[in-house]
This record gives sequence, C-alpha cells and structure tokens, in this order.
Amino acid sequence: MRANQATFAARAWPINRARHQKARQKAYDQGAAVVDRLQSNNEQRELALAMLYLGDGSKTGGAVRLGSVNPEIMAYFVSALRSLYQVDETRLSCRLHLINAARDQEWAFIRWWSEKINVNVSQFGPSAYDRRSKATHITDDYRGVCVVTYCDTYILQRILGLARTYIRIYPNHAE
Repeated sequence: MRANQATFAARAWPINRARHQKARQKAYDQGAAVVDRLQSNNEQRELALAMLYLGDGSKTGGAVRLGSVNPEIMAYFVSALRSLYQVDETRLSCRLHLINAARDQEWAFIRWWSEKINVNVSQFGPSAYDRRSKATHITDDYRGVCVVTYCDTYILQRILGLARTYIRIYPNHAE
C-alpha cells in the first residue's frame, strides 16, 4: 500500500504543480489586466504612492522615508515623489543598509542603486552596516536595502492623510 501511495504521489506531483502554476498565472494575468483599465491620472498615482507608503514607509520624523530591497518599488517611489510633488532634489537623500560582508562592494552597490532609481550618487550618504549579521559572503543578487528620504512634513502629512482616510472610508462606500 505504501509503495502504491508513493507511486501515485510521484505521478500526481508534476500534474498538480502544473495545474497550480496555471491557476497562479491566470490570477496574476487578471490582476495585471486591471492596470490596463485604470485611467492614467495623478490621483490614482498618488493613492498608489500613499498606500505603498502606509504599508512600508516611516511615519515619524517629519520626512517621507521608504526602504526596500526591490529596485522597482524604490524607482516608483522616487518617480512618484518627483512627478506629484516636484521635490527639491537637494532635499532628497539615499542611504544603503548593508551587511558587513558587503563593505568592499559599497560603491558598486551605490552605483547600482543610483542607476536603478535614477538618483545621483552624490545623493547617497554613508552606508549603515548591520554588525549582527554573521554572513561571510554575499549572493549574486544581494544589493542591500536602499532607503530614500525626502525631508518635508507637508508631503508626509498629505500622504498619510490620503492613505489613512481612504482605508477608513472605503469599506463604508456602497459598491
């Protein structure tokens, strides 16, 4: 009986994996199709920025601050700040958070992030290092965490006001 179960499981695994992958791809494609139906306007872009910020941004200190390992998220964040609020570039700064094993590659990572998020390398401050990390080598896909900060209390409060109000009132709206 155990041999039959093992044989059945070995045959079912690839079939189920393919079926589940197909279902996941269908769901992904349907989610991506929503973007095509959105009207391109600044209000939707600002709402997307606000929701991203509410989820992952720093809410203190009078500055708009977001960090991520994902360059697409950070590029969107910087681009949205620039296009929605016409930010003063001198008040936009970046900083990497790295593990100690990455010390000798700091400038390579700064240049990489600079290119990915369209920020001048001169806007990067000193990197912060996590001394708790026991890693002795880094993987090929490691680039650290990039933190972008824009010092502006008004923009911070505008983003938070939009996001918090939206999630508070949205469930009460009739569909």
